[in-house]
Amino acid sequence: MPTGWRHEQLSVGLWEPVGPHHELVQRLIGTSHGHGFMPFPHVGEDLWGTCTDGDAQKRMDELFLNGGWERLMETTTRRYGPWGAAFFEAILRAADCQVSGEGS
Repeated sequence: MPTGWRHEQLSVGLWEPVGPHHELVQRLIGTSHGHGFMPFPHVGEDLWGTCTDGDAQKRMDELFLNGGWERLMETTTRRYGPWGAAFFEAILRAADCQVSGEGS
């Protein structure tokens, strides 16, 4: 993987959006370790060139080549408000730290 690559970017691309709050879930996946608030530094084949899932490739192209990630961040910030989005991100980070601390 390229220098500076973040696994959150690949994870959000591989996750198939489902459910009424799928945009919030995508945001939380992509920002789970404090990255993704600005556009991700890597796009294209350097991340998903080996992915054989055609649907995932289309999602990643939409998110990271066609401005989808920036639109998703704007949409969720408008929908939940900056403090609401930060609240959900903090809950996820706290849960992640708890699980990591338990050795999982």
